[in-house]
Amino acid sequence: MTEPAQRSMAPLLLLVTLSGGASLGIEVVAARVLGRTMGSTSGSIAAVLAGVLGGMGLGAFVAERWIIERAPRPLLGYALCELLSALLAVVFLAGAPGFGTVLRLGGAEALLVMAVALVALPWGATFPFLVRSVSGAPGAIRRIYGWNAVGGAAGAVLCGLAGIPFLGEWGALLVCAALQVTACAGAVVLSGGQSSSSVERAAGGSLEPPRSVALAALLFSTGFLVFYWEVLWARILTLTVGSTVYSFSVITGAVVLGTGLGSLWVPLGRRGRAVPLLAAFFCAALHPAVPRFADAYLFGVRAFGASPLVWGTLSAGAVAFVPNFLLGCLFPWALGFAPDRAGRLYAWNAAGCIAGAFAGGPLGAQVLGLEPAYAAGVLGLGLLGGAMLLPAARPGRIAALASTLALSILFVPVAAGSWSVWDPLRLLSGVYQWSRADLESLPLAESLESRKVLLVEPGREVIVTVELERDANTVYVRGNGKVEGGVPADLGKPSIADLPTQVLLGALPALIAGKGIDSPALLIGFGSGVTLGALAGPRGFSLEAVDVIEIEEAFVRAVTSERVASYFKPFLPPALFDGASSVQARFHFG
Repeated sequence: MTEPAQRSMAPLLLLVTLSGGASLGIEVVAARVLGRTMGSTSGSIAAVLAGVLGGMGLGAFVAERWIIERAPRPLLGYALCELLSALLAVVFLAGAPGFGTVLRLGGAEALLVMAVALVALPWGATFPFLVRSVSGAPGAIRRIYGWNAVGGAAGAVLCGLAGIPFLGEWGALLVCAALQVTACAGAVVLSGGQSSSSVERAAGGSLEPPRSVALAALLFSTGFLVFYWEVLWARILTLTVGSTVYSFSVITGAVVLGTGLGSLWVPLGRRGRAVPLLAAFFCAALHPAVPRFADAYLFGVRAFGASPLVWGTLSAGAVAFVPNFLLGCLFPWALGFAPDRAGRLYAWNAAGCIAGAFAGGPLGAQVLGLEPAYAAGVLGLGLLGGAMLLPAARPGRIAALASTLALSILFVPVAAGSWSVWDPLRLLSGVYQWSRADLESLPLAESLESRKVLLVEPGREVIVTVELERDANTVYVRGNGKVEGGVPADLGKPSIADLPTQVLLGALPALIAGKGIDSPALLIGFGSGVTLGALAGPRGFSLEAVDVIEIEEAFVRAVTSERVASYFKPFLPPALFDGASSVQARFHFG
């Protein structure tokens, strides 16, 4: 072991904690910046994560393969990575005003993701240098990984909840860059007198070292499941707490904190191989409670007088924390068997994280609904747990472990038959449902009684519902519980549907611009379709065409469905129902 590790790991652990906080803080800033150009959909979130993780994985691989053998003092190489990271982060934010111009180019999104990957490249490169600096000792690797993750969690939360609101993006990023420069300076000091060190392969205690392919598969699977669940939890919890930089930073922080503390506190011997199964059973047991998150949200706000924003995001973070606490030990444990391949194994883990982010986000949203995606995640944890139990088996226990694996595979389908299907009313009764007055005292049951779900239309990004509120004589179109528009249920009775606003949004610009027969119009957002009807409906304007830009096609499918079409036909263009309009509505989705 090198000099710093022999003397005391405390200074080095302090540096990696600062480094982790700075890196995740920069990630939150980058996600916010790119959100203005790429949007805040699950696809854009997955793309940002792919850029970060891809850059980190590539950095770790390159550092191990071509650089580390030429570095006589590993901590000096780590210091240079920290300095480079700070410089790249500043350059990234300085170039942010030009991202809008970049979007006009072909393959623009890929270019922006590559920019994020470039910023993250030195983050990943630090890891092989740190492993080499402690001679690959498994206990030291576990502590470095754990404290780096704990720092990352603190950085994500503090940057999202305090740094950006009080200091702005530039102020928050400069603080993070200063922390990286501090880590650089500290590593230079610690590297004094450090000589080149070789990494010895650890035996991993009394367990047989897994083969290289098995290690890579384990780390890929672990990364896949951790980020599958991170993105899936983000999709679920934003239904309750809303989609903001605060919820993103807290959920990200909770995932990273769980991973870090898990690597520090969860021992993984023979019994510890069952931790993925424990995570599977936790998520399975939590399934019936998911529609009740709105109840917990209201309870916290009312019982403790807590801010809805703070209580909602912290509660969301607590839910995401537990399974990652259980899974956090797997990466440093597996790496302890082959510290000489730290960079390559880190890259495999990062590749799994990227695949999991897309599977839990845009790909899963297109193929599976929210609840089936949840069941698939539980199944994945069960499969990983069963696979990890098999190598620990004695010959006489193979049959028992095979049965355990089979049960874990069958667990989700069997349990799904007894689980109640998530109630969309409860699931979509989060932050968007409550005015300040109702938030103080209105019982959730009373709120639910006044609403009737007429239609549920799952989309790629949101769950679209058409709901009837009897007392208000209003039919609402909601996206993830947020009202996007509405019409009267009975045209002959008073209603609180905001028709004037929806109509004027289309009619007023057309009147001011003096739109004629030869002029097309551009409408951003479909909502309930009333604004489109004001432009192209039977009482609309003589336009050549209306181009409608809408992220979620499910809104159009919902209001034109036979089950609710009678409410919307008086306000929407006939062409949406029977092709009878002379004005063409051209939709551009996604």
